[in-house]
Amino acid sequence: MTRCGRLRPGTAFGQTARARAEWISLDGKPVASGIFSTPDGRIRSSQAPAIRLLRTTVVVPRGTILLFPDCGDGIPTACHDGMPTAEFLNQCGFDAAILKYRTNGGSDIRDLTLGDAIQAWRLILAKPQAFGLHGGRFGIMGYSGCRTENTLWNLRNGELDGQSPKVVTLMIGTNNVDEKNYPTRHTAGQLAGGIQAIIGEIRQKCPGAKILLLRPIPGSYDGTAPTSHRMILERAGDLLKALADNERIFYLDVNAVFLNPDGSINQNLMPDCLHPRPEGTRRWAEAMEPLLSKLMGDPLGDSARR
Repeated sequence: MTRCGRLRPGTAFGQTARARAEWISLDGKPVASGIFSTPDGRIRSSQAPAIRLLRTTVVVPRGTILLFPDCGDGIPTACHDGMPTAEFLNQCGFDAAILKYRTNGGSDIRDLTLGDAIQAWRLILAKPQAFGLHGGRFGIMGYSGCRTENTLWNLRNGELDGQSPKVVTLMIGTNNVDEKNYPTRHTAGQLAGGIQAIIGEIRQKCPGAKILLLRPIPGSYDGTAPTSHRMILERAGDLLKALADNERIFYLDVNAVFLNPDGSINQNLMPDCLHPRPEGTRRWAEAMEPLLSKLMGDPLGDSARR
């Protein structure tokens, strides 16, 4: 992976400077590197949010993905969540833009916000070439810790406003069955109802988009064997099948990727029984690629293998 050097002092601000910058502010100006996190991997102080640019070196680039792994107190930093994902995306032919804090020991502390993500997204979507990024496919990946109710709030408060994607991929649910880190654990019916409400919001905001609805992945908070958590997710997945009309909404179950023959979670792919490691993510992407490429009208259909 090729990384650009830091800007020299006195470098003129313009397209050339921006194109080779490794870090840019949310107003599009190059900024010096200076990310700091404590040994436990959590950002403790910040001056301002910034975007780190990691550019692909493949011959035929696929587009740009904005990563938003930092979303609040107690969430691991982009150095831990975002970098492996960005490197994987680079290998697949995507540029990656990681939104995180630019820190240099200051005392001003706040969480990254939805507004930060929207501002970053509009910045790179408007003129990607000005920052040395590639056009083509664009996307946003990830909010750590969100449940259906959080996603609904985001959608009802500006997310997707003014956007017109061809396809929206939706996979959510594991956090809704977590009673250890959240006040409540939802039933299968409540979870399926929340996902149905999200689909309704997406259809209202993006009426021309097709929706690829993924069965909730088999996350568990109590080990590899089938548990009550997985039973709720499985039942919710069964309920969600009925939403697919294969015209606007398409349902896909790729969960076999993460399971052993006996139905237990493969810890080589999901070590903590919740989060896929890079190899698990690669297999997940390969399982989605045929249908996703068809919905996108992509003639190549092999971006996950690049």
